[in-house]
Amino acid sequence: MLKSKHIDISYNQSILKDACFEAHHGKLTGLIGESGSGKSSLLNRLSLYSYDHDFEYEIDGLNIKELSKHDCLQLLKSKIAYLRQECTFMDNMRIDGNLRMEAKIAGKTLSDERLHQVLKEVELDGKEDLYPAALSGGEKQRLAIALALVKGADILFLDEITSALDEVNTQKIIQILQHLAYEDKKLIVLATHDDSLIDVLDVVYEIQDKQLVCIKKSKSEVSAHLLQVPHHRLSLVFYLQMAWARIWKKRMLYLLTLVGGAVAIAIFVFAEVRLYQTHVQYDQLYETMTTAELMVNHNCFGNSGFSEHFMEENLPISPDLIDEIHEIEGVHTVYPYEPYFFMDKFTSNLIEVKANGHLVFSEEIAHDDQFDLLLYRSTNWWGVSPYYPEQSLEEIATLTTGTPNGVYIDETFAENLGLEVKRGQTLSFDVQIPVSYHVETISVVQVPDSTDAVQEDIESIHEVAAIHLEKIRIELPISGLLPSSYQELAGTLPYFYIPYDLRDEYEDQALDQYIPIEENQLMTANALKVFLEPDADHEQVKRQIATLSNRFVVTENYVNFQEAQTLALRADRVMTYVILAIVGILTMMLFVYSIYHARDIHKDSYYYMIHGLQLRERRAIAFVELGMTWLMFFVISLVVLNYLMINGIADYVLSHQVPIQYIYFVLSDMMVSFVITLIVDGQLLRKKYL
Repeated sequence: MLKSKHIDISYNQSILKDACFEAHHGKLTGLIGESGSGKSSLLNRLSLYSYDHDFEYEIDGLNIKELSKHDCLQLLKSKIAYLRQECTFMDNMRIDGNLRMEAKIAGKTLSDERLHQVLKEVELDGKEDLYPAALSGGEKQRLAIALALVKGADILFLDEITSALDEVNTQKIIQILQHLAYEDKKLIVLATHDDSLIDVLDVVYEIQDKQLVCIKKSKSEVSAHLLQVPHHRLSLVFYLQMAWARIWKKRMLYLLTLVGGAVAIAIFVFAEVRLYQTHVQYDQLYETMTTAELMVNHNCFGNSGFSEHFMEENLPISPDLIDEIHEIEGVHTVYPYEPYFFMDKFTSNLIEVKANGHLVFSEEIAHDDQFDLLLYRSTNWWGVSPYYPEQSLEEIATLTTGTPNGVYIDETFAENLGLEVKRGQTLSFDVQIPVSYHVETISVVQVPDSTDAVQEDIESIHEVAAIHLEKIRIELPISGLLPSSYQELAGTLPYFYIPYDLRDEYEDQALDQYIPIEENQLMTANALKVFLEPDADHEQVKRQIATLSNRFVVTENYVNFQEAQTLALRADRVMTYVILAIVGILTMMLFVYSIYHARDIHKDSYYYMIHGLQLRERRAIAFVELGMTWLMFFVISLVVLNYLMINGIADYVLSHQVPIQYIYFVLSDMMVSFVITLIVDGQLLRKKYL
């Protein structure tokens, strides 16, 4: 027996006031009234779908008002069935799948025999392999009744389930309900606005002017067992099946989103791999260019800033000292280092570029032009430096012509000149080469500052080299452009870099036109470029070189740190564009998918609630679906990522960074896949769908 008292229902306005309602097992109880009178609202509360404990309510001796929301949902899950005009099924499951899922929600196991028996009772036998969409309206209503039967519901609430049916199907539904009431002794409440059904109903209530009036009664009553709240937990298999059912339901669009998203994830992570590899390469290049090189300067003061290197006070280094440096353990090669002057205060320099023997560019640079061209150059007028095989300038050049052993030009200098470098060009310009020197003695007075302990002037005597220059003209093919941040010495940024192998040839030309000067000696190197072995102890080598002469100044880490960063940033920029393009495509895909997905989630959330699934159970289904979606995103993207990595950077992946960095990229893939999964299926966790 169902008994309720003091029912008040109102929304924007009052619908029912202080209503009482009773229904009994073994009878068909009807609820009639005009559309909008409140029939559905009353059934929502009586079925526990939206009961708020706001009126007295008893079912088969169980006081519903004293039950928790959890217990009410347990009753709705397994003892009460609520059938509405718009039936709710798992559309992607066949009829037998829907019946088995309903039984699992109620905590029951549905045998094949019982399944066929129920289908026969509702005249759907032989149709268990069909999908709900293939059924007619009347067949869908009978399937809804079958769902109530397999869950073992003793109490059925039916809301307008015959309103859209023809007379034949309506009669079939009524016959089934009469059998359930009279033979199986179920409690059935049927809401309808069809007055023709009054004759087949045993008890009829009508909503009239916000009042619930019993207009037809039946005196006979059927006793029922005392209702108890069932308690059972849904299995992991159930959650997996429900999640997979949702995924399979939208399989085509889901598959497109899944594959597209997974490929995008793989490309995204691959771009990060390439970016990481680029950084590693430039780090290695920087290490090679810096720590493998030392500059040994022979300065008469015994200490020197970079700006004083190779100026007049630097004395030549004796051949014996050069040999001693070469014998130090860890030293690979030692080169004399003599940069050439580009011009001085009194001469100009004509720069010419030829292509196939024809002049294509000509510019004469005078002393007054230098500040416009140099921009941030120091005031040292020398600007032609040798380069060595160990430096591999072609690896850091911003442009190469494919012509080896030629001149490299500073790219900012070329840009300021308006020089456009192309393949097959040759460059000619003047250089001034140190040819001879004579030793002078100078007196240097050091004036103390306020922080010095001794506040007296200190005078010291030094021998310095006054050098003599000879100008020659050289012509070389152009090998490429070097970034302006490349530097041989801090504060010294040459315009041109010429092969060291041609050094003897140019010095012979300068000597041929040199007229000997009395007391002058032929110039030799006043600095050395020292390249070290890969496993050399740099600090130890520096200390050993410094012990050979108190005039040696040993420096390192002066080469191209800024350019290593610049090149890495360029790579970053390219990868950023790639990643932004991927993100844009992926966002569009996810946006289209989310529009469809939001509607689908709303329908399924109604299915969950009308079947009494609790919040934690609905969340569990959502989390399982998220997990399955993430797993598929991750697996597919990982397969694509491995394909890209093996085919794109196999040597890097297989020989350099496995397994630690590879694991890092796999973890990155997992994280990105998870973020994409939240975007795709994150609506599952929104409160409105739970």
